[in-house]
Amino acid sequence: VCGGSLPHYAPAVLGVDLERCRVERPDEYFALEIGTDKDYLATQISFRLNLHGPSEVVQTACSSGLVAIVRAVQMLRLGLCDYVVCGGGSFSPDEAVRKVGGMIWSEDGICRPFAEGANGTVNSDGAGLLVLTSLAAAEARGQRVYATVRGAATNNDGARKAGYSAPSLEGQVEVIRAAFADAGIPVAGGAGADYIEAHGTGTKLGDPLEVQALTQAFGVEREVALGSVKGNVGHLNTAAGVPGTMKAALMLFHGRKVPTLHARHPSRLIDWDKTSLRLMDSAGDWHGSVAAVSSLGIGGTNAHVVLGAPPTRSKIGPRAPRAWRRDALPPTLFGA
Repeated sequence: VCGGSLPHYAPAVLGVDLERCRVERPDEYFALEIGTDKDYLATQISFRLNLHGPSEVVQTACSSGLVAIVRAVQMLRLGLCDYVVCGGGSFSPDEAVRKVGGMIWSEDGICRPFAEGANGTVNSDGAGLLVLTSLAAAEARGQRVYATVRGAATNNDGARKAGYSAPSLEGQVEVIRAAFADAGIPVAGGAGADYIEAHGTGTKLGDPLEVQALTQAFGVEREVALGSVKGNVGHLNTAAGVPGTMKAALMLFHGRKVPTLHARHPSRLIDWDKTSLRLMDSAGDWHGSVAAVSSLGIGGTNAHVVLGAPPTRSKIGPRAPRAWRRDALPPTLFGA
C-alpha cells in the first residue's frame, strides 16, 4: 500500500507562540503556522509520505493519542484501509517545568503516579507513531507484531462529575467495561487484564479516583499489576496515550515488566486493602497475556484499549534486513 490509501490519525501538537511571530517576523508567519499548528499535523505527514487516505487530527485534550489509536482500530475493522499510521506529539517550547502549588502540576518537578509524596504531574515534550494493520496482513508479510488490539472504546463523562475539568468515576468504569466487552473478555471475576497502564498523573485527586474506578471495573478476585509511564517520561499532554501504549505493547512482546519510577512507596491516599491493584515497582520477567491502557482527557473524553500478546515470533519468522526507502512502509508495531 506504499503511497496508496493509508489513513493517518494524529492528535494535535501544542503550537509555538504564533502571535509573537506575527508581530516580530510577519514574513515568516504563514510558514511557521502551517509547519507547527495542530491543524496541519496529520496532513504534513500525509504530504511527506504521499499517503492518500483520510488524514485527520484528533483533539480530545490529554486522551487524544489513545483516541487516535481507537479510531485507527475502527478504520481497520470497517475495511476502509490496509494500514493506519496513528500517534501524536506534544511540544511546548515556551514552557519550562511547571511548579504551581494547588494545581495539577508538581511543585518539585517530579511525577509520582500512585505513590506516596505525589503532588502533581510534570509537563513533558515528545512524539510517537504506531502502525496498525490486520494480524493476517502482518503475518503474511512477515512483519514484526508487538501486540494485538483486542478491544477499544471511547466515551464522555457528560455532567457526571464535580466540574468540567474533574474526572468522573462513572465515565471511567463505563469505558473500561466497553473496551473489554469489545474484546470479548470478562472484565471482572479474574479474567480481565494482567497489567493496567493507567492514566496515572500523580495528582492527589486523579490517582485515587482512577484506582477506585479500576477496582470497580475489574473487581478484587485477582491481583492486577498497575503502572504509569508518566513517572518515567512525564505527561505528554495530547500525546500521553502513545508512550503508554508503546510501553504495554513492548512488555507483552518481550515478556518483561517495567517499573514506574518514583513509585517505590504506594500512596496513603489510596486504600490498597480494598483493591487487588498492585504497583509494578521493579523490573523482571513477566508472563502476562493481556494489558490494558487508559487515557483521560480534560473535558471528559475517556479512552481504553485492550492489548493481547503477539503470536510467537517463530510463527511470523525473522524479518529480512532492508534499507529504508521514503516510499516504504515501516515495520508494523501491532496488528488489530
